Amino acid sequence: MEIHSSKNERGAALVVALTISAIVSLLLAMAIVSIQRQGEEVRLIRAAVLAQNKVESVESELIYVLSTTRAWMDGIVENEQSDQAKKLNFHGQPFDWSGAMVSITDVQGYISLYPFDKDAFGQLLVALDVDDHRREIIIDSIQDWQDPDDFTHIFGAERQDYSVDNYPTNQPFKTKKELCNVQGMDADLCDKILPYLVLHGSDTLILQKAPKSLLTLLLGEERTDLIVSKREADLSSGILLGSNVNPETYNPYPSDKLKITIEYETRGVIAKRHLMLTRAKSTVFGVLVSYEDN
Repeated sequence: MEIHSSKNERGAALVVALTISAIVSLLLAMAIVSIQRQGEEVRLIRAAVLAQNKVESVESELIYVLSTTRAWMDGIVENEQSDQAKKLNFHGQPFDWSGAMVSITDVQGYISLYPFDKDAFGQLLVALDVDDHRREIIIDSIQDWQDPDDFTHIFGAERQDYSVDNYPTNQPFKTKKELCNVQGMDADLCDKILPYLVLHGSDTLILQKAPKSLLTLLLGEERTDLIVSKREADLSSGILLGSNVNPETYNPYPSDKLKITIEYETRGVIAKRHLMLTRAKSTVFGVLVSYEDN
């Protein structure tokens, strides 16, 4: 009986030992997973900081070059300038700047919300297959949204036509996404048109300054290819915006506003910044910087 009892005790001790070992192994595995997760979080945070610092550094470099060279003033990149500066263009063609991807577009190449370029905006809606009646509603409602009075355009909308208080605001849009609240708009159409708009631009779209994506939408691939080919030829000669056969309808000099997008990726983390540069005599370097939602 004593021998049998001893065997039972040893068996029970073995079970306890195995159970403790399994628990310790589980706790150790959980600790390792936790450490790995913490390490991944630290890696992502470091990558995010590095990416943001890179974007800010590129922004500073761009502002310095644009403020101290002929590039923004008269659209010319001189031979003695750095190889970086020679990559510049002002019609939205992406280029590499110290490892970051940059696009710069003269605001005259975008459709302006204020002053409202309703002709170009209408052409954009046509290109997106928006029917005539809806197009009239949207265009008139945009004007009603931004003008200071309560008089309704023929197809427009004033406060009695909205269920949300303080709509319309009767002032210029503060963000481009605010446009999505206008009568006739919806989320799908907004997503399609926002990339081609600028809050404060020119009252007339200049196609020669527009990004390729907008040109393709408005003109088709064949006419777009002709403009892009001319641009590339001009860029090889250091001319940033190119020229036109009719100087009365196209000013080859950059305007006083540039829209810039800077994007940098490291270790799977992307930092992006959208900014607007405005040439102004009231600042030390002659440049005012504002940031946009997209």
